[in-house]
Parts: sequence; C-alpha cells; structure tokens
Amino acid sequence: MKLLFNGVEGDASGKMLKVRIPGWAVNRPVESDLYAYTNPTTTPVSIKLNGEEIDYTVQDGYALLQKEWREGDEVTLTLPMDIHQVVSNANLKSNEGLRAYERGPLVYCAEGIDNGGMTVQVLSDSIGR
Repeated sequence: MKLLFNGVEGDASGKMLKVRIPGWAVNRPVESDLYAYTNPTTTPVSIKLNGEEIDYTVQDGYALLQKEWREGDEVTLTLPMDIHQVVSNANLKSNEGLRAYERGPLVYCAEGIDNGGMTVQVLSDSIGR
C-alpha cells in the first residue's frame, strides 16, 4: 500500500498522521484470544517516509507519524501477506478440529460437507503448492 501527500493545507507543523495497522499484520486475527495463528509471521510492518525506513509507535492499532509535513512527502506502508492457519481457542468446543486460512485480509475456508469431509487436506494441499 502506498500513500502520497501532494498538498498540505494550512499550518502542517506538528500534525499527526495515523496509519491503521491491521491485526492480521501483527499476528492478531481478532482483538481477543478467541482465534490465533498456528504459524505467526516474522515479517514486520514497514513504514517509509520519502524512501527511508522510519521508527513509529503504535497506539490503539494506529502507527502515529508526526512531523513537519511538506507537499510531496511520501509515506509507504508495507504489510506482510503471509499465509496463516487460524485455529480457535481450545475452550471453543464447537470449533474443535476446524481451521481457516488467511492471507492478509482474505480468509479462506471450506465446508466438509462440500468436500467429502476432507477440507483440511484440500486446503493444505492447495496452499502447499
């Protein structure tokens, strides 16, 4: 994802840009322990300002970027798009043995009834290719 500033209006000194960092990009499929990844990503979220990697803090799911903004400033956000296997908390008995797969914001799942009860094999084989 790429964001481009090309028109700063008014006094831009001290203005803060908040960039949403989705939970799936930081190994949190949901905001609770209801679901988890069995294979967490090791690829970090990257934010660049005018081509240079910058440090940032995260508050309430947003990267906070504060600077003296100028016309033409370019912010580049790179999010990991790893494939994750998602499982439920062990206390959620109705989902025992079930799983889904995610790649970024996309969630893939299949129903056993439609696949002869072989959904794990069907999805695992497809992802492994």
